[in-house]
Amino acid sequence: MQMSESFIGVDASKAELVVAVHGQPGCQRIANNPGAVLAWLRLLPAHARLAVESTGRCHQLLAALAAGMGLTVFVLNARDVYFY
Repeated sequence: MQMSESFIGVDASKAELVVAVHGQPGCQRIANNPGAVLAWLRLLPAHARLAVESTGRCHQLLAALAAGMGLTVFVLNARDVYFY
């Protein structure tokens, strides 16, 4: 599935990533492992901006792979986004 939106929020846990794309209803669930994350990242437009909450180590794989592909990644402090 090709995503046309470029603002993406991700909730990371040990087992999965829950992805919300601005302007699209619902969420997508992706296994939090290198193969699944890379396959998903390859579907994103080059100008995509990802925001992921800092959750222990659970967000690190996504942040590292996305940044390595040249995508813009914002790692957000959980206290700062608690009410959103």
